[in-house]
Amino acid sequence: KEELRRYADSDGKVKLFGYEQFEYLSSITRSELFHFPFLKKAFLELERRHEKAENRRNGTTLAYIVGPPISHDAYNKMSLADWENSFKKFNEHYEPPFSSHKGGLSENANAFENEVAGRPYFFLPLIYKIMDGEEISRYYVIAGINGRLKVNEDPTEGAGFFKKIYKEHIYSSFKRQLIRMTGYLNQNDLIDQDLFDFLCDIALNDPDPAKVLNPNNQIIDSFNNNRGMAVHEIVRCFRYKRFAEKIFSTLFKVANDPMDSVRIASLIDLAVLMNVDKERTLQLFLRLINNSQNVEMYESSIRAVQYLSDYNFEALQSYFREAMKFDKLQKKVSIMLTVSWLK
Repeated sequence: KEELRRYADSDGKVKLFGYEQFEYLSSITRSELFHFPFLKKAFLELERRHEKAENRRNGTTLAYIVGPPISHDAYNKMSLADWENSFKKFNEHYEPPFSSHKGGLSENANAFENEVAGRPYFFLPLIYKIMDGEEISRYYVIAGINGRLKVNEDPTEGAGFFKKIYKEHIYSSFKRQLIRMTGYLNQNDLIDQDLFDFLCDIALNDPDPAKVLNPNNQIIDSFNNNRGMAVHEIVRCFRYKRFAEKIFSTLFKVANDPMDSVRIASLIDLAVLMNVDKERTLQLFLRLINNSQNVEMYESSIRAVQYLSDYNFEALQSYFREAMKFDKLQKKVSIMLTVSWLK
């Protein structure tokens, strides 16, 4: 038996409500639910009709997977015009129906990226079209480019796409996607002066991160904020000898960053800079550590220390003394000290 009930959402639109919605609302504490008059009204009406929800658990949250707004079979049959219309419909302002298991912009963009990776030439005209227009969300532009990059057929094409959009004024999450793209370009030796300057500007001036997001794992944080991600890529540009001076000058400024996660980003792969300038790498290392009391700073520096201790063990005495204060590092540090002594 189909049991449906009408209710008005916050925009005054009439929707249908049934037992599944009642069960969902029953999982939310009343104090929170009743903050929203239209939900309170709907819930009380449903409660009178259904009396109780079998799986009711006050104070818990129901979790479910949010899928794309269009079926997978339909995606395979859509024309370029259909795709463009879906971009216009599922934009930043689209809100999925209440209690729907279908998503919106993000899920549609993910589906587009996967379809582009499977049929890169089919979608190429559409990617060029939405890239030059202003009507379509940049989420879709980046998804299209990412889909092309997954194919990895022509890295120079990826560089061309990137240069068309990287100077745009974009949201922080978009910028993160662009930084990831520079990693692909870097792997294919396609970083030029403009792109390197782009990374340096983000590393020194981007507002993200403004606060510690994961105090229990700032190493992971370093890969998930804009300044940290840019720093990771700057270090990996060590193969470009023409950027050597700016790599070091930028990272010495990063050593003053107030966020440990950003400085950690410098330390993780710092050892590669020994190929460029050993002494400046040592001085940069000491500046980054600077008697930090954060154990993750020391954890992320272990690989660099293994190489730096061969170069100048004496300069690292204070580092070893501080690192030995952390129980979880004592074994690794003791091994390094033993190896250095035997040499």
